[in-house]
Amino acid sequence: MFVLGKLLKGRTQASSISSAQSGAQGMSLDGLLGRMNSGATVRKADIRATGMAGELAAYTGLDRRTAEASLQEVLNALGGQVAKAPARTPRKPKESGLDGLLDEWPK
Repeated sequence: MFVLGKLLKGRTQASSISSAQSGAQGMSLDGLLGRMNSGATVRKADIRATGMAGELAAYTGLDRRTAEASLQEVLNALGGQVAKAPARTPRKPKESGLDGLLDEWPK
């Protein structure tokens, strides 16, 4: 829940806020998501730069090293699922258009 909450919260923040935070912290959550979406491996340095490892360690009582390793495992598993997901193609609309629509309308 921690990881999903952080990732979803990161997606809902304004980009100007994320940009300002990424300059202060290193990698932003958007940068981390981009790395996951590209299929690249998330490194411990990336996790450390977002501040998530320290926050998870404080929240759970884990040591920072274990928090980094746990986050890395989860994020790479999620990233692998995203990278393997088939591309969705939009459905082609019916070619009938609006012709005969009123003829089929219930009376």
